[in-house]
Amino acid sequence: MPGFMLMEFVYSASPSMLMWNKEMVYYSYKNNTINGFVMVAGLNQKLSEVSQGSTIHQLVIDYFGNTVIKMKNNVMIFFKVEMKNAVELPQWEKKSKNIVLYLNPSGNLDMLFINGSSIHRKVYPLKTEMFTYIHGFQDICPYLVFQHNMDLNVYYLDMGDEVTFWAQIVYIENLGLSTIVEIYRPELLMQTTDVNYEIARGICTKNQVCYIKIVPVYIELQPKTYLAKMWRCYILDSYGEILTPLILMGVLQLTLYYTCIVYRYDGSAFVKTVEANFILWEIHGRSDYSYNSSMKQVGCLREAQTWISMLEEHENSTLDEIWGPQNYRSCFQSELGPLGDLNQLYQIMNHSGYNSLIWPTEYSGIYVFRVKIVDPNFRGEFENLPHLFLIESHLYFSPNIGEVAGFSILILSIFGGILIVSYFRYVKIYRALIYVDPLPSHDQQDQTRKTAHELKKDQ
Repeated sequence: MPGFMLMEFVYSASPSMLMWNKEMVYYSYKNNTINGFVMVAGLNQKLSEVSQGSTIHQLVIDYFGNTVIKMKNNVMIFFKVEMKNAVELPQWEKKSKNIVLYLNPSGNLDMLFINGSSIHRKVYPLKTEMFTYIHGFQDICPYLVFQHNMDLNVYYLDMGDEVTFWAQIVYIENLGLSTIVEIYRPELLMQTTDVNYEIARGICTKNQVCYIKIVPVYIELQPKTYLAKMWRCYILDSYGEILTPLILMGVLQLTLYYTCIVYRYDGSAFVKTVEANFILWEIHGRSDYSYNSSMKQVGCLREAQTWISMLEEHENSTLDEIWGPQNYRSCFQSELGPLGDLNQLYQIMNHSGYNSLIWPTEYSGIYVFRVKIVDPNFRGEFENLPHLFLIESHLYFSPNIGEVAGFSILILSIFGGILIVSYFRYVKIYRALIYVDPLPSHDQQDQTRKTAHELKKDQ
């Protein structure tokens, strides 16, 4: 194949690729067990011969392996990955049109018409064009119905996760059709397949269910670095750009508790919340923080691992080596022997938020933590990545209950004293006033008349 070559690998269970220049397309399927040049079906001609000597302008592959070759004179040629022959599609536009094919994020094929400085888009109905091409054929599809549940292009699996795929094919009896499941690097997955048949009135229905579960994978990636501010949490990695698949987030509660949650990302796209257990430590040796739950409070059935116990067992190792998936032991599995001291602080965290960090409230501080997943059932591509996150705690004033109670009693005592003093002062003033009864009694009236009569006698 002389000239400048382009190449594209195809996402498939068995490695496949397409390579082309201006005149021909070379294919290599199923790990190079099938290879050759794409020819036009029925004519056994090269692509340039079918297009009246034109050359290849574009080759576009969608998510399902549908491949469209656009020649410079706008002739469209179609084939599917792992097919050896291609077909010429009905003419769509004139040769003089300046057209570019574009595969949009939804997987649909668009045609961009370029006219000077303006561009407008039209949807290219690939499926309709294919049906138009095969409408006059005498070939009959060997099956009546074919259905499956593989709706997504990508499925994310972690240790312990399982995904189920099913496929159903309905065909006329004795044709012997079946579905085949191929897996790229099958040693990475545990696969269980269940197949059952049903035949009724000459129609055969074959159902196949495939259960896939991931097995441990150990892949070490070069870590990257990024800095991002999230609430009062600064996520730090120490090498370059936002490409690590693990991000640690925090939820600040009343400034006193800090609940850490780990999320998994694929680039900038959220994948899932990591449910595995993880540990963390302050890389500069600060120890003025604590945890809010004890082993007994979280429900441990025996004494859990702590930094002190791990340091005693591994005196000559670094903090990154003494505790990890290789020696993690869950405290929720009972064993024979003493339970240990369950009143110690529980130093393992997860997404539940039952265990949180506690900060000192007397002063502000900056803490840089290293986080590490210790659950052995969650080991994968991000296990060995160093993840640092920085937390800035702020001083706030916490009311002292004794001081508040004493101050309240003092205020109430002063107020009560003022009321008592006011009462006695009022009584004293009242008693000092001369009181004259406006309606005197009968005795007082007789005494008054008697006094008046005596005064008259004296006169």
